[in-house]
Amino acid sequence: MVRGPSSPTKGPLVPTLVILTALAVCFAASAAGVAMFARWAAGRQLLDVPNERSSHDRPTPRGGGAVIVAVAGLSLGAAIVAGMVEPAPGSFVVAACAVIIAVVSAVDDVRSLPSSLRLLVHTICAASAVMAIAGVSLPVPMAVLAVLWIVGLTNAYNFMDGIDGIAGGQAIIAGAALALASLSAGLSGQALTASALAAGSAGFLLHNWSPARIFMGDVASAFLGFVFAVMVLRLARDSVPLALGAALSLWPFVFDTSLTISRRAWRRENLLASHRSHLYQRLVISGWSHARVAALYICAAAAGAAAGLGWALPRARGSVLILVIVPVMAGAIWMIVWWRESSARLHFADPQDRHRH
Repeated sequence: MVRGPSSPTKGPLVPTLVILTALAVCFAASAAGVAMFARWAAGRQLLDVPNERSSHDRPTPRGGGAVIVAVAGLSLGAAIVAGMVEPAPGSFVVAACAVIIAVVSAVDDVRSLPSSLRLLVHTICAASAVMAIAGVSLPVPMAVLAVLWIVGLTNAYNFMDGIDGIAGGQAIIAGAALALASLSAGLSGQALTASALAAGSAGFLLHNWSPARIFMGDVASAFLGFVFAVMVLRLARDSVPLALGAALSLWPFVFDTSLTISRRAWRRENLLASHRSHLYQRLVISGWSHARVAALYICAAAAGAAAGLGWALPRARGSVLILVIVPVMAGAIWMIVWWRESSARLHFADPQDRHRH
């Protein structure tokens, strides 16, 4: 049973069967909607054409993530109209900002926009969301960190959507983790939205798993990063442990992006230029399949979510040993990349091997 957001102990009760039915509908609607969108996009030549930086080798329809955005929005709207949840203060501002992010990103999918313009829109929307959630009483340093968190995750999610299945799989894990944490905090509206995003992403993943028949596109990758970041901040108002625990479901994307940007900055490379130096991209270049790399990141996200939410439980709170799993997994992923690349360099050091390949 789910209770309304006004109080953990008061508000409308929603039968579990209704919730499960709604999630099944979201999954089915997304799966069917993405299939139709793929045919529509292919007919209008909305294709991602491979180039020297691509991880795919054939033109593929893109923008299918718009169906995830639509499914989540319609689900939340229907729940509000039906009286299942009550809009939380500031939720309409946050929703408007999320829609703006999606619309600007959809335009970018069709015709590339300047990165500076996208960053400006992300920053304005992030600042508006922080104001809507926390108000003017939030200390300036905290507000700046909150805006940086939202802008950072919005772009990190976009950067990480580069191979089949990785962004959709991450959305399923993060959506489920945020739904559980939001339920524990009594935020039923947020829990429903996170659940709808997870179910919609699962329907999308049916078409995006390797070999992908359609790509997510910026319209959903930026949208998901923005919404997940805002959900973590909203959780922090009620429970910092739950917010941190749920945020650990996103650690693979945050880790990979942070490490890659730091590495490129150290080498004085243009941070806004396209590249293929993310850890997940380097694994693909080393010979791993899209499915194998995506599965690695999805499993890492699931382990982080389990560790984070387990740590956030009252009886386990403070048991920091639970959280050791995250840095251990981060080190393991880095070591796998290092080993694969080192093996490849040694292999091609032999002139005969170089000639054969």
